[in-house]
Amino acid sequence: MSFVAAHYIHLVLAAIWLGFLVGGLAVSRLGASKVIEYHRAYGPVALAALLLVGAVGLYMALNLGGPGDWFRFGEPSGRIGEKMISFLVLLGLGGYIHHGLVKKLESEGDRALTRYRILVGLTVLITLGTMMLGTMIAKGV
Repeated sequence: MSFVAAHYIHLVLAAIWLGFLVGGLAVSRLGASKVIEYHRAYGPVALAALLLVGAVGLYMALNLGGPGDWFRFGEPSGRIGEKMISFLVLLGLGGYIHHGLVKKLESEGDRALTRYRILVGLTVLITLGTMMLGTMIAKGV
């Protein structure tokens, strides 16, 4: 796979993940039962997209230098390490939202919606920050 093709695949997969999160926030206005349905229908696809984002990102990182360069924080090559750390945080949050928080919605109903909105909103912000890191890597900043 060429680097350019990997880059576009990476972007599409990240957009699927971000779209899923924003959709979850929108659906949360309809109540906990709708959020649960939404996660059952689209959550596995979104989590698969997130995992594939990581795999494609690792492939691209290997083409941009070795692991010794990835963690020179503050330098352009160090952005790769920063993005990897952000990705791991997103992976943990995504797993918790889909597997842990949705179970809270099942047991507590609408009382857990505020917690859901806060955590998904935070995950959206971290996703956007991670995307900005990717832009910085692509621009060499």
